[in-house]
Formats: sequence, C-alpha cells, structure tokens
Amino acid sequence: MLRATADLVARFRGTSRPGPADVTAHIRVITRRGSAPDARALVDLFLEEPTDFWRRELLDVVDAHGDRTCAEALLSCFENGVLRDEVSERVLATIGRLGLPAAETLLPAELFRADYDHYRVLHAAMGLLHFPCAAIRPALVRAIREVRGKNLFPEFLPALACKTEGAIAPEELFAFGTAASTDCNGGLILGIALLGDQGADTFRRVLDDPAWEAFGGGTGSDYWAYVGMCAQGVSFATLADGIRADVAGGTEEAIVRHKVRVVAALLQSRLADRPLPLAFVRPPVETFSDVYRALFRWGNDPNQDASIHSLAQRLGVEFDGAPALLAARMEQEVDRQQ
Repeated sequence: MLRATADLVARFRGTSRPGPADVTAHIRVITRRGSAPDARALVDLFLEEPTDFWRRELLDVVDAHGDRTCAEALLSCFENGVLRDEVSERVLATIGRLGLPAAETLLPAELFRADYDHYRVLHAAMGLLHFPCAAIRPALVRAIREVRGKNLFPEFLPALACKTEGAIAPEELFAFGTAASTDCNGGLILGIALLGDQGADTFRRVLDDPAWEAFGGGTGSDYWAYVGMCAQGVSFATLADGIRADVAGGTEEAIVRHKVRVVAALLQSRLADRPLPLAFVRPPVETFSDVYRALFRWGNDPNQDASIHSLAQRLGVEFDGAPALLAARMEQEVDRQQ
C-alpha cells in the first residue's frame, strides 16, 4: 500500500478532516500509482461513512484498482435491491465497472426507476455499459425511442444505444438532438461516440454543428464530448488539421470560430485529466507535447504564427489559461519518463 493511501486514511480518521484539494491530490497520485491493496483500504474507508460527500472521490481509486472483493463490499450500500438514500450514486457505476454479477439486476432498477433521479440514472448507465445488457435490450430500445421529439428526458438513457445491437442508429440519436435541450446532450453525445466506427462520422458532425454546443461547460457537453473523443480515438492534431483546411478553403468564419471554441473546451478537459468514466475507454494516446505541437506551434514560417491558438486569438476565442497549464503538464510528463 502506498504511503499516500496510509496518509489519507489517517487524515480522514483523525480529528482534522482533509480539505477537498488535499483529498484530490492524494487520490490522483494513488489512482496513478496504486494497486489492489490501496483500493481495498479506501473502499473500507468509504464504507465507514458512505453518506459522507467528501468520501465519494475515494471511489476513483476503487474504479482503477478494485476487484470483486471491493465490489461485493459495496453491496452493503443497498437495501432491498435499492441504493440507500444519501449514499453516493457513484457506487452504481463502480459495481458495474468492477463487473459484479449482482449489478446486472441492481442497475436496471435504478435506470428505469419511476421517480427519475439524474445522478442515479447517470451512474447506473455508466455501470451498465460494462455489461451486455441482453435481458433489458427491448426495454432499452423502447426507453431510448421515447426520447424522440422531447426537450427534456433522462439524459443518459441514450448512452446505452450501443447495447441495442444496431436497433438504435447514430443518425437516430443525432435526430433526437434537434429537439433536445442542450441540458440533455451529454447522453446523446456519448451514445453516438460509443457506436464505434458506425458513429464516427456522426460524432464529428456533433462536434462541428453549432446547434449541439459541444463546448458547453455549464451543461457538461464539453466533458462528454471529450469522453466521446477518447472513445473515438480523435486526436487534437486531427481537429487542428480540419480547422486549417476550413480556413484554407474559405469556410464561413462563424463555423471556424465554433470549431476553435470546441477545441478550446476539449483542451480544458484534457488538461483537467479527470478519470474517464468507462473502463473500456482509454486515455488519449496523444501526449501533452503532441497537443502542444498540434495547437500552439507556429509552423514553418518563423515570421508568421500559424497556430490554432493564434487563430483563436484573432477570432476572440479564449483558451483560459491553457498555455501555462499545458506547459506544466508537459513538464510533469517529461519528469515521469525519467
């Protein structure tokens, strides 16, 4: 077990509760460097007070390094097949991610519950995405199709379109988005991205269409677009090349501005380096140095800044401190290679 894990456990059990930034710093290190013993220690710590808001982040480590023992321990958070009130909904995603067989029964009950709860449905959907979902496939198809024409709906039901064996096509999800509020775009964006090669072209349409507001931080669309980007294996270099081609081809400035704004939002998610919510969606292959070259390098002419960052400045799109944070991430990346 890492010293960081022992230290975090001692702080939670001590008289002075650790602050949020302190917890996050420890969790990031343990997630990156830990192993099964760290996960077991932190699931025990979580279960001491599973209703404690500040302990939910401990499940990041359980997601990364937990095993069936950890997942079975989390069953104590359920009563009569339902997650107990005030317990973090994150438990639902974790038992699914760890492949607990009981989750195939527990999670659909949360997904289809009559009294809709956004976070329960979100985390139940994330957990179910780790299972075939054959038993609930007809119910899934019906529930997703009920989204058609609605402005507001259970946002993350459409994320499970990949479990319908082709019954729900990416074009169908894209059409749902014409009526949907941008508050409900997250599940549609993820659902399209998780359809693999079948959803590739549609996912790029989502990023490029201003109506989808894939840059939206307030709605969470930017984060789910980033998860979709990882699922699809789309690189910042590819997005940058597309923008340069648009500029060279005389694409309308408003469209170019939108695409640059989306790239800026995706970059913020990349720099935040949050854990991805699905075990089968891998972190980007692009290094931070690759991202720098794609977006900030001048180009071949030393007298003219041809970077995407320079274009953003001309178009009035802010990168919100990204250059400095990217430089720090690059330094950390180099340090870890030593």
